[in-house]
Amino acid sequence: MIQRGAMGIGIGLVAIVLVGCAFNTRPMFDYKEDGEQVQVKRIAKHQSIDYFHRWRRTAYVKNTGELHWLLSQDQKEITAEYGQPDYLRRTFRSIRGDLVKEWAYVAQGKMFQFVRRQLVYEGELTDLEKTLIQYGYPNFVFAEQLEPDITRLTFIYKSIFGLRRQVFSFADGHLCYSQDTL
Repeated sequence: MIQRGAMGIGIGLVAIVLVGCAFNTRPMFDYKEDGEQVQVKRIAKHQSIDYFHRWRRTAYVKNTGELHWLLSQDQKEITAEYGQPDYLRRTFRSIRGDLVKEWAYVAQGKMFQFVRRQLVYEGELTDLEKTLIQYGYPNFVFAEQLEPDITRLTFIYKSIFGLRRQVFSFADGHLCYSQDTL
């Protein structure tokens, strides 16, 4: 009798966890005072290689084929207008807690972000994304808030033996400083 009770409690806890994970109640958009939706660019919570959250340097993978046939309406409209994306970013967790998929169109200079297959951000492909496409995730990231709406990110890339160091600083995604040392 005790075993059945413990099993019932265990099944109940698993069901609660699964229901909690399946239904994300966070709002996907910000809203203006008049109720209009505002798209907000998602920023990765973990932006560097730390061997705890992220093992691979690769941030984006080249899209080598057609995307899966199970696209949302937003995704179908984007592929109809722009074609297949050039690069797909590996799914990442944002600082808002969302799991984000990102498409990059290099020639058009556009990027699109999706949460639960719904378009949450459409904007320009900035220098920050272009650097992540070319070099992948950095070894170190420093973030500083310059003004209420301007965040400066500094990426530091080191070679395997530490002989070469590359530093890139971005203000709101635009490159404002770079240095390459041997």
